[in-house]
Amino acid sequence: MATWVTFPDVEKVDWLNKVLAQAWPFFSMFMEKLLKEKIQQSVRLSSGALKTFTFTKIHFGHRPLKITSMKVYTHEVDKREVILDMNICYDGDADI
Repeated sequence: MATWVTFPDVEKVDWLNKVLAQAWPFFSMFMEKLLKEKIQQSVRLSSGALKTFTFTKIHFGHRPLKITSMKVYTHEVDKREVILDMNICYDGDADI
Protein backbone atom coordinates (compact mmCIF):
# COMPACT_ATOMS: atom_id res chain seq x y z
CA MET A 1 0.00 0.00 0.00
CA ALA A 2 1.29 3.47 -0.83
CA THR A 3 2.75 5.46 2.07
CA TRP A 4 0.45 8.41 1.42
CA VAL A 5 -2.51 6.09 2.06
CA THR A 6 -1.09 4.57 5.26
CA PHE A 7 0.35 7.71 6.87
CA PRO A 8 -1.79 10.87 6.87
CA ASP A 9 1.24 13.21 7.09
CA VAL A 10 2.72 11.80 3.85
CA GLU A 11 1.52 13.51 0.69
CA LYS A 12 0.95 12.32 -2.83
CA VAL A 13 2.73 14.78 -5.15
CA ASP A 14 1.36 14.33 -8.66
CA TRP A 15 1.86 18.04 -9.34
CA LEU A 16 5.61 17.70 -8.69
CA ASN A 17 5.84 14.75 -11.07
CA LYS A 18 4.27 16.91 -13.77
CA VAL A 19 7.00 19.50 -13.20
CA LEU A 20 9.69 16.80 -13.34
CA ALA A 21 8.28 15.48 -16.60
CA GLN A 22 8.50 18.95 -18.17
CA ALA A 23 12.02 19.57 -16.80
CA TRP A 24 13.44 16.11 -17.63
CA PRO A 25 14.91 17.04 -21.07
CA PHE A 26 16.70 20.02 -19.50
CA PHE A 27 17.99 17.86 -16.65
CA SER A 28 19.37 15.48 -19.25
CA MET A 29 21.19 18.29 -21.06
CA PHE A 30 22.59 19.62 -17.77
CA MET A 31 23.83 16.18 -16.69
CA GLU A 32 25.45 15.52 -20.07
CA LYS A 33 27.40 18.76 -19.77
CA LEU A 34 28.35 18.04 -16.15
CA LEU A 35 29.52 14.51 -16.90
CA LYS A 36 31.56 15.51 -19.96
CA GLU A 37 33.08 18.72 -18.59
CA LYS A 38 33.66 17.86 -14.91
CA ILE A 39 33.32 14.17 -14.09
CA GLN A 40 35.13 12.87 -17.16
CA GLN A 41 38.18 15.02 -16.38
CA SER A 42 38.16 13.99 -12.71
CA VAL A 43 38.10 10.31 -13.65
CA ARG A 44 40.98 10.81 -16.10
CA LEU A 45 43.08 12.55 -13.44
CA SER A 46 42.33 9.93 -10.78
CA SER A 47 44.45 7.19 -12.37
CA GLY A 48 46.92 6.79 -15.19
CA ALA A 49 45.00 3.73 -16.36
CA LEU A 50 41.95 5.94 -16.93
CA LYS A 51 43.64 8.80 -18.77
CA THR A 52 41.63 8.10 -21.94
CA PHE A 53 38.28 7.60 -20.15
CA THR A 54 35.45 9.09 -22.20
CA PHE A 55 31.69 9.19 -22.00
CA THR A 56 30.69 8.23 -25.52
CA LYS A 57 26.93 8.38 -25.05
CA ILE A 58 24.87 10.16 -22.42
CA HIS A 59 21.10 10.04 -22.64
CA PHE A 60 18.82 10.07 -19.61
CA GLY A 61 15.92 8.76 -21.63
CA HIS A 62 12.33 9.87 -21.99
CA ARG A 63 10.94 8.53 -18.71
CA PRO A 64 11.67 10.82 -15.74
CA LEU A 65 12.03 9.72 -12.16
CA LYS A 66 8.81 9.75 -10.17
CA ILE A 67 8.24 10.87 -6.60
CA THR A 68 5.64 8.51 -5.17
CA SER A 69 5.21 10.31 -1.84
CA MET A 70 6.72 13.08 0.27
CA LYS A 71 6.74 14.08 3.91
CA VAL A 72 7.87 17.55 4.93
CA TYR A 73 9.49 18.16 8.31
CA THR A 74 9.37 21.77 9.47
CA HIS A 75 8.52 21.70 13.17
CA GLU A 76 10.98 18.99 14.22
CA VAL A 77 14.03 20.79 12.80
CA ASP A 78 15.87 24.09 13.13
CA LYS A 79 13.75 27.03 11.94
CA ARG A 80 16.21 27.61 9.08
CA GLU A 81 15.72 24.08 7.72
CA VAL A 82 13.15 22.10 5.84
CA ILE A 83 13.64 18.37 5.44
CA LEU A 84 11.92 16.57 2.58
CA ASP A 85 11.55 12.81 2.96
CA MET A 86 10.75 11.49 -0.52
CA ASN A 87 10.09 8.06 -1.95
CA ILE A 88 11.58 8.08 -5.43
CA CYS A 89 11.04 5.53 -8.16
CA TYR A 90 13.18 5.52 -11.30
CA ASP A 91 12.29 3.01 -13.98
CA GLY A 92 13.96 4.96 -16.72
CA ASP A 93 15.49 4.30 -20.08
CA ALA A 94 18.85 6.00 -19.52
CA ASP A 95 21.77 5.07 -21.74
CA ILE A 96 25.21 6.10 -20.49
